[in-house]
Amino acid sequence: MLSAHNVTGSYVRGNAALERDAMVNLMLRMVTSPGMGGGVANGLNTVVGPARSIPGCISFRIYSDKDDPDVVLLLSQWRSEDQLNKYIRTPDFRRILAMMETASKAPDLSVQQISWTKGLDYVREVLEANID
Repeated sequence: MLSAHNVTGSYVRGNAALERDAMVNLMLRMVTSPGMGGGVANGLNTVVGPARSIPGCISFRIYSDKDDPDVVLLLSQWRSEDQLNKYIRTPDFRRILAMMETASKAPDLSVQQISWTKGLDYVREVLEANID
């Protein structure tokens, strides 16, 4: 089991009234022992398909750093905190936790809540704002 001293990261919470329905991102960055990045990435790839089939999973991807093959990144996006919480309780997520134990440095895990999303109109409004 993953112990608290082995993980760094944060959980950003927003407005309590909105947070149960707001989109949530989970990011995990691991530095593996030299030469082990490919094996860890392959291990993580075994949970991608099952995770994507879970209701509420918007995206679930594994990346390897092309400049440092011993760095592996997992990015997942969920429709709500409740749906992410259900995934965290699955055997597949426990496999991820077990892989995190093999990291050569404390893994960086963060969960971020998305309260709102705006597009190009937002950028336009900011650029056109009259700032004194």
